Amino acid sequence: MTRNIELVIAYDGEGYCGWQIQPDVRTVQGVLNQKLNKLLNERVKTLGASRTDSGVHAHDQHVTFSMQNSIPIRSLERSLNHHLPEDIRLLRVREREPGFSARRSATGKHYIYLVTLGNSINPFFGRYSWSIERDLNIELMAEATASFIGFNDFKSLQSMRDFRTNSYVHIQDAQIVIKNGVLLFHVIGHSFLYNMVRNMFGALLKVGVGEWDLTLFQRNLISGDRTKMGVTAPSKGLHLAQVFYGDGEMNMGIGLNAMFSHFRL
Repeated sequence: MTRNIELVIAYDGEGYCGWQIQPDVRTVQGVLNQKLNKLLNERVKTLGASRTDSGVHAHDQHVTFSMQNSIPIRSLERSLNHHLPEDIRLLRVREREPGFSARRSATGKHYIYLVTLGNSINPFFGRYSWSIERDLNIELMAEATASFIGFNDFKSLQSMRDFRTNSYVHIQDAQIVIKNGVLLFHVIGHSFLYNMVRNMFGALLKVGVGEWDLTLFQRNLISGDRTKMGVTAPSKGLHLAQVFYGDGEMNMGIGLNAMFSHFRL
């Protein structure tokens, strides 16, 4: 009998060339597939909710796959965590109804970009955030962040490596939060363009350091020209905080709570 299995995993993305399996490089999906194939003695094809990029971290990555093996769920959880490397952890596992898909059934995703402010950086935190020592106008950055919300054409934030022709994306929420000297830029949307969140924060940084006012920021945002929207922020600061399913309200609470818990912010 074919069983549809859902895994929820967290991982430190520093040592991986992203989620998606690629030839000749180490990826999260590649390692997960290898361990599952050996444990179940069958070849499985995993599907992740988000194709996180090289160096990006995840706190709530959902994965589905089909298997024939009759192993109990609790045994699968214990055995897989035993065989996975320490930088990938299985948080939950359950059997799902036929047709449920980690990617296609998702209704939204919550990403958080972390920035440490000032020159006093916790050495155990720096690998998960972008360190910025310059003074930032946080209030103006927060005002600019509101411009992202809604159903808009985000071609100006579309990576040159993203070849899709439709660049319209619905952003449900975007906010900046400061907690204990750490800036958290969080954004919730149904889907995202390649590198979109990192490009968003790179553009906000132009506002924060005083190079752009709000008018110029908004003009560049609607220009459709990627070269006018600043830098791409480093991947190490980006975290997949939560994936949403079902018809419930999408809000930042659960994802932020997970981040605060993991980093003790």
